[in-house]
Amino acid sequence: MTEEARKAWGRVVRWLEENAPKNAAALSSPASQAEVIAAQDAIGVVFPQELRDWLMINNGVRAADSEMSRAHAHDNGCFLDSGWHLLSTELIVKVHERQMPSPLESPEDSPWQRGWIPFAAEADWMYGYFIDSNDGTVGSWGDYGEVEFSKFSSLSAFFAQILNDMQTIRTVTDGCLDWD
Repeated sequence: MTEEARKAWGRVVRWLEENAPKNAAALSSPASQAEVIAAQDAIGVVFPQELRDWLMINNGVRAADSEMSRAHAHDNGCFLDSGWHLLSTELIVKVHERQMPSPLESPEDSPWQRGWIPFAAEADWMYGYFIDSNDGTVGSWGDYGEVEFSKFSSLSAFFAQILNDMQTIRTVTDGCLDWD
């Protein structure tokens, strides 16, 4: 992970620990190198270094406690704007598989590309952020095939924006960010 990315993520974590401790507590422990490699193998794409390094510092957020919602983040983990959450290696694979065109669908009919690696999403995965494995830029996808390329120049820039948003357009209620 670049020093810039490490510092940007560190500032996000420190802010959460100081201002929204319940959200900070929802951050998962680091992924192992084996978990990162398994996720890359499952997707068939090598993750950009910045993403690999970040996952080995923080493997997304804790999953919900109920078996019915294992695919979703614990409520306190949904601290990104609009209730979005950071994905673990396991959820990166699941969201990527969901976004890929079905075998019956022509790849031309789907806006999703194999080299896009999702790393943050809202609860039902209809919207999210991905890293383009070709150039490390961060883009976003939406429910009806909307794709916005190069929304951020890097994961570092994404983390810097998260911190700015948390500091300027949020409130904290009972130890959790409240974006409403």
